[in-house]
Amino acid sequence: MSRSSTSSSEPGAAGGAAARGEALATTSPAVLATPARRVAAALAMLLFLLVVYGSAIADTLAPVPSPQLFGFEKQRAEDRRANARFLDGTLAKQFADDLRLHSVVRRTALALYSPLLLRLFGEAGTAYVAGPNDWLFLRDRLRVAARPRDELVGSVAGRLRALGRWFAASGSRLVAVPLPRKGVIESAELPRGADMSPGHDHALAAALRDVGVDFADLLPVWANSDEPAYLPTDTHWSSTGSLLSARAVAVHVLGAPPPHEPTLQTQRCTNGAETTAHVLGLDDLAIPLLPTAAYLQHYLVGSHGSVASQPPADGELPVLLAGTSFSKHSNGESTLFGELLSVFLDRPLWNAARAGITGTQSLADALAQVQGRPLPPLVVVEMPNHYSLCFEHPLSDLAQVCALLPTPRGFASLQHGDPGTFGIDGFDTGGGLHPGTLPLLPRTALFARCAWHGFVYPRDGTLALRLRGKLTGSAIDVTADSDPNKVYGAWTPDRREVVLPIADDRLGERFEAGVFTAAAGTTLELESIEVTALLDLAHGRRGAAAPRAGAAACDGWQQTFTFAPAAPTLDDCIGIAIDGTGPTPAQRTVTATFADGTEATLFGPAPLLPRSRLLLPLGPAARELRTVIVSGAGTAPPGPVRVWQLPRTH
Repeated sequence: MSRSSTSSSEPGAAGGAAARGEALATTSPAVLATPARRVAAALAMLLFLLVVYGSAIADTLAPVPSPQLFGFEKQRAEDRRANARFLDGTLAKQFADDLRLHSVVRRTALALYSPLLLRLFGEAGTAYVAGPNDWLFLRDRLRVAARPRDELVGSVAGRLRALGRWFAASGSRLVAVPLPRKGVIESAELPRGADMSPGHDHALAAALRDVGVDFADLLPVWANSDEPAYLPTDTHWSSTGSLLSARAVAVHVLGAPPPHEPTLQTQRCTNGAETTAHVLGLDDLAIPLLPTAAYLQHYLVGSHGSVASQPPADGELPVLLAGTSFSKHSNGESTLFGELLSVFLDRPLWNAARAGITGTQSLADALAQVQGRPLPPLVVVEMPNHYSLCFEHPLSDLAQVCALLPTPRGFASLQHGDPGTFGIDGFDTGGGLHPGTLPLLPRTALFARCAWHGFVYPRDGTLALRLRGKLTGSAIDVTADSDPNKVYGAWTPDRREVVLPIADDRLGERFEAGVFTAAAGTTLELESIEVTALLDLAHGRRGAAAPRAGAAACDGWQQTFTFAPAAPTLDDCIGIAIDGTGPTPAQRTVTATFADGTEATLFGPAPLLPRSRLLLPLGPAARELRTVIVSGAGTAPPGPVRVWQLPRTH
């Protein structure tokens, strides 16, 4: 029997569904309608009051020592204590945490009180919610980000494609492994009223596929499994999930079933109470009172593949696995996924994942260890979808990762000033950041702003900011800003230029470059600041303007540009210049038609400022371009509209 992966319910559906991502409290008045429930709730409240008023005396006489923490948890606790402030409530929270950890009465009472709430009312504290069969789900992963779904998944897909293009230009293959959210795969175990918005995970997979991201799709693999891919009381995958994922990634990489199958031993386990006590912050006294869960455990027999936690000192680097605690335990050992992946691929594997931290951060750290060496031929990045869809920081350090990679060849400047060849104005020379010798002062940022407006670009690594010069002293931070987003990278003294991909935004109404240092004695001899594109502008084919076909609508305009037959180049872009004056944006739409009869809307309808420049990808599929139609609301722009087909350099 296959497991159902999604629910088709949407917010506002019939039956009075709860707001998106919210679970109905089982201690609501409706649930407490029976006398037995009211008596149980009263006893629970009495126990709570006894704990609060009775703990002070006992804790003074018999305090409990603090638990010993290690690694990431220790650093997080130290940071929380160092940054505790009275005004924002973090100091009060610190006092509450200390009381919970050091109170023998409170710890003992919680061991009785919390299982009572979980058993009778399905309450699992402030961080978790409990399903009907005692499955636990983190609350902050029930609600997706408050952004339009297509915009959210488009940003993730664009960033991944940008990263993939940069790795490909450096001679390495990047394979993304998005991990479907627990509540989407195990939707039957969700608490009443919870809506995970499962369409987001499916839309993300579709967006990655549409823009040509190299990724392993685990949604159908996990959904059709007879055994759960997640542990009932943990947020990580089960050994079944590890096995299914490693095999799926190997099949995707190899393009065929893997030639090596591991020898596995399986055992049906009944456990989960220990994990439940840990995630709820309860003492071991609570374990016998908590529910258990049964699941299938896989064990490797014999060879475990070749997995290392550090890159080799010399020689070719093995396959690089980057990711989160799904791939590496907090003690630094690889999870079953890494070992199985090495067996399936029959290759040594360098596991650079970090527990509890997003995959791209570990990827940046891994690349920093081998900067200057040839990259591994294969890089696998597992990234849980809750980072992308719930927390809104997928690949947040994209520029930092790319700054550690060799700069791809083929970047051409867009600031040559010739409007006939898609030129744009340069950066404002009156800004603090400008060519010349610049002594950088700590805590003082220098910025340069571009004089043009309304630049729209693809989120796929095509467009980048390039700064050239010589840096002496310490490394500095460099930012590329297209309102309202920034990307950050590091410029080290051993590099003569830094190139930051721009893949965060759709409409750049403001653009600026910035540098910042935290150390004194740093000097930047800046030679140039440029907006560049990974295109061959010298060979761009300019479209021929056809006679005006009249208004696109009763209050609009349109212009058609035709292209002579030519063999398509994979992944071409369309460059569009719409001249005009004034600060008021107007609606614009760009549509392309192809020789095979298909049509695609490349942009809009969306507002665009006058004197705009567009770079719009035609898509990863090579199709012969025939026409481009540019249309808009209101009167036609006073300046000319020009269109080019711009082939990629590689």
